[in-house]
Amino acid sequence: MLRAVMVRAAWHDRRDGELPLLRFLLEHENPRRTDWYRERRLAALPVAAHGRTEDVPLLRAATHGEVTDSAGGVAWATAPVPEDSEFTWVELPHRQGRVEHARVALIRMLDDTGPDADRLRELSRALERLGDHAQAARAQCSLLSLQDTARGRAVEAYVLARLERLKGDLAAAGRALELARAAVGADATAWHRRGGWAGSSQNSTWS
Repeated sequence: MLRAVMVRAAWHDRRDGELPLLRFLLEHENPRRTDWYRERRLAALPVAAHGRTEDVPLLRAATHGEVTDSAGGVAWATAPVPEDSEFTWVELPHRQGRVEHARVALIRMLDDTGPDADRLRELSRALERLGDHAQAARAQCSLLSLQDTARGRAVEAYVLARLERLKGDLAAAGRALELARAAVGADATAWHRRGGWAGSSQNSTWS
């Protein structure tokens, strides 16, 4: 976890004298992790940027043969690479067990978010994963207000109902379910027959 933070810090704030540490971080990336491939490539970037011939064998292994010489390593390291999203920087302290730091960061992001459906959806899900169902419901309410189709309103209202139930507000959960049912024009029985339980999935096929 700390290696992941240090690698990102080294890439965004490069300083002289860090190469031995960067080599150490790259050598100790754990291949048993599910995110190993991406993390090892990120660790290889600042090492490759130094263009040292002695690092080529390590870089060749880390990049599965993409880097074969020092000049190629510099070119590889300076090519555009996908940036970590701001959610990555929230997930890092979460993985480190610093849940409150992650929660505060997400709430600040939510406070600064306008009518952006994709961002609100991601914030709602991230806050739910942290267990802050009240803030997740706040993000979900804003997301629901942006829906302009019956299907969109039904799906997001169903998610809101779940969040309201999880935070302990059963009355609000009931109101959200009514919104979901109204969106598809179904009574309670028809709702269940049509698969209302799957409404939280963006891949559900009912309309």
